[in-house]
Parts: sequence; structure tokens; C-alpha cells
Amino acid sequence: FPAYWNDEVNDTITKVQALQAAGGNNTTSVGFITDVHANTREIYSAKMLEKIMNDCEIPYYFDGGDVVRGAGLETKANLIYYIDKERNAFASLHDRCMRVIGNHDPAYSELGGTSYYEQNLTIEETYHEFFRPSARGTDLVWGDEGRYFYVDDQAHRIRYIGLDSTDTPYNVNKMRLFCFRQTQINWLANVALNVPDSTW
Repeated sequence: FPAYWNDEVNDTITKVQALQAAGGNNTTSVGFITDVHANTREIYSAKMLEKIMNDCEIPYYFDGGDVVRGAGLETKANLIYYIDKERNAFASLHDRCMRVIGNHDPAYSELGGTSYYEQNLTIEETYHEFFRPSARGTDLVWGDEGRYFYVDDQAHRIRYIGLDSTDTPYNVNKMRLFCFRQTQINWLANVALNVPDSTW
């Protein structure tokens, strides 16, 4: 990452390490990054996140989605290109990534008319391009539809849960509607929140 970030990154590492040392095993850390939008800077963000996570022994990070760029005029091919570009930039952190989907990722067109749905990824395409690679070689436990998950930090007795807030039918404008359908809600209530014991 750019040299002018060094001081800020090193200061952040020092602060996190101090909090971790003071808290002992009652303290844990998790990374978070979102809205990369696949521009040149995502390469720098990946290197910065990797350094902080390695120096601070952080086991996981959330990728909050919105990895694609554009302003409602992207083709399906471009959506796939940007998803791949972001995944490649963060490849060194693959097995530590908890990725959720943003409203821009599967549906990024507001053109209206017949072209609107043609420029969105279907539910099947979204799984294939966005989630299938995340299911490879990780500790994530997936829900029935493969777009939401949990992962356990056994050492600190914490369960991280990632949900799909764009859980809408294909022919709905995901840019403007956020929801969780009953299947996902049932999984959250009956599976994800069913932690091993009361110390979690």
C-alpha cells in the first residue's frame, strides 16, 4: 500500500494490540471492509487489511459487499468482472473472509424497461459468482440457500453470522428493497442462534 499510509496503519496496529493485550482472552478482534467498488484502490485496501490482520492475529474479517462499480449502467459481464477483480485482490485472505452481498452486487441497473432485469445476476448466477468461491476451504457453515452463514471463533466463544439483506425474488429491484425471507429467518432463529452453550 502507499507509503503515506504507513504511519496510520502502524498506529492502528499499535492501538489494536494494546486493546488485545489489556483484554486477554475476554477480547477478540474482527476485520471489516465494505463498498470497495472495484477501483484501483481495492488492491491497496487488501494489502492494508492483510498487514493489520497478520500483525494483530485477527482470525476473520467481514467483507460487507458492494464490490462492483458503476452507476446503474453495468452489464452482466462487467458485474462478473468486478466481482472477480475484488476476489483476486483479497485472495491472500480467502480462508479468513466472511463475505456478505451488497445491494449493488447482484442488481446494479436502474434503467427500467426490458433491459433492467437483463443487467442483473440471477439468484443462481449470484451464488456461482459471489458465494461459491467463498465456500471453498473455509470454516463457514452455510444456510440452506448458500447466501448466509455463520462461523465460530471457538477460542473466544463468539459466533459471527452473515445474512443476505437482498433476499428478494429475482424480479425485484434490489437497489431499493432490503428484506429477509422466511427461510432465512427460520435458519437464523433455529440454527445460527443455537450456540453451543450459555457462555457464548
